[in-house]
Amino acid sequence: MTVQESRGEVLFKKGNTDTDLVYLLKGEVILKAEGLIGEVISAGSEPARFALAHKISRKIDAIAKRIVRFLRLDADIVNSPPPFVIKRTTRIWSLKSLKPIRMTG
Repeated sequence: MTVQESRGEVLFKKGNTDTDLVYLLKGEVILKAEGLIGEVISAGSEPARFALAHKISRKIDAIAKRIVRFLRLDADIVNSPPPFVIKRTTRIWSLKSLKPIRMTG
């Protein structure tokens, strides 16, 4: 997982087979196909809640419009996360005091 910044640079090109999922955190990204602008994605918008062009190989180019900040996540880890283990405990922590609280029952 990496957070990167780019200014007017290509985030990925059509045909790219890198398996990273790219999420826009700040700024705008231009998505182009065959040299034509298909869509401009703005951080915080509904489309920005999802990975940009998540299908591999990439079908479009993604170009930073001005300065953008984006997150790259390894798709293999996202799609096959390690097992999560929950341990039952009789204590919880109060976020205000950071002191353990005894649970009964």
